[in-house]
Amino acid sequence: GVVGSAAAYYLSTSPYLSSDQPIRILDAVGPAAASSGKAGAFITNRPPLKRGNASDKRQALFEKSFELHESLAEKLNLESFCPVQNYQVVKEVSDQDNEDGYQQQATSATLPLSLSNLEDNHAGVELPGDAAIIDPAELTTALFNEALARNNDSSFLKATVRGLELDEETRAVQRILLERGKGDCEIDYIDIEEDEPVVIALGSWSTCIEDWLGIPMPIEGIVSTSMVFLDGIPSSDIGTALFLDNDLNGCHLELFGRKDKSLYVSGCGESEVIGTEVLRSEERPTPEICPPNMARAAAAQKSLKNLGYKKSEADMVQACMRPMSPDAVPVVGKILTNVYVATGGGPWGITWGPLMGKCIESLIHEDDPPIRMGPLKPQRFDTMLYRTLLKSRSPN
Repeated sequence: GVVGSAAAYYLSTSPYLSSDQPIRILDAVGPAAASSGKAGAFITNRPPLKRGNASDKRQALFEKSFELHESLAEKLNLESFCPVQNYQVVKEVSDQDNEDGYQQQATSATLPLSLSNLEDNHAGVELPGDAAIIDPAELTTALFNEALARNNDSSFLKATVRGLELDEETRAVQRILLERGKGDCEIDYIDIEEDEPVVIALGSWSTCIEDWLGIPMPIEGIVSTSMVFLDGIPSSDIGTALFLDNDLNGCHLELFGRKDKSLYVSGCGESEVIGTEVLRSEERPTPEICPPNMARAAAAQKSLKNLGYKKSEADMVQACMRPMSPDAVPVVGKILTNVYVATGGGPWGITWGPLMGKCIESLIHEDDPPIRMGPLKPQRFDTMLYRTLLKSRSPN
């Protein structure tokens, strides 16, 4: 995903990395296979403020992340990166709402799609800060390819990890166990040198750390449905982001006009929470198999129609699973002698992904991190109570 690819990229560009230190990337599918290829990828340097809150403890994450995205867009020649005019539309539900879920005054007569006319029609409120939209698949793939291209000995292995073996004396991972026959994998394991860093950036599946290493990693997966309408907007709507409040169809639509003139639609409502026990089981969703909720897609299309959108069917209906920590703050840090973790970006995983990767590179090389790392430390969940729960469900 974007976090692992960013970590590999920043490690490959680090002045501390010698020419005899190739980067090895393991993944069950390949770059941008899950959320990092399907997310809306709305990027901002100002966190969304909840009602009654004057600040957000994640402010530094947003600010530094946006800087990195602007820099990467230039360095990697990312064609999809597009600055936006950022609006939020607020509607209050009342008994006078029509059957399609919006107040009568918010029909196509006052809320046209062309999205860019919102301000002229006084239907939108411009939010502070800078924002951009990007194709997450282009970003993730570019980071991935650039990381491998910088050293001829760097490599990618399509493989599924089934466990980690520890040296009990040094508390370092000495072997990565693989599922032979899955992907391109024809081996059972990869040996790891004691001074060779291992970065775990498995998104929601990072919770498998609990089984592999006995270290608390309470990450849940949030499965959300989204749609893409190819050639879905006029050129005037490129770079427009529109956020709608809850409607009677159970949606809170988020509409993004991308640079290729596609319209990305999320906020279909009723996202599903996948708990840690399921994520660690054989029944867990996989990057290849994460089906959308077609009922929610239909509800979103109904809401779109009421807004005046004319295209009747989406070209793509999809779902992705976003890794969420209990406090909605990413989990980034060192957890063992040579093991690092980066996960928990939640709905802001694309925004924070490059920064999380950069932080991992800084930790590995003991350099000054780009932000204060305290709030991101994995150890914040390593409590006596949680370890007792882990021990109680261990087969040993």
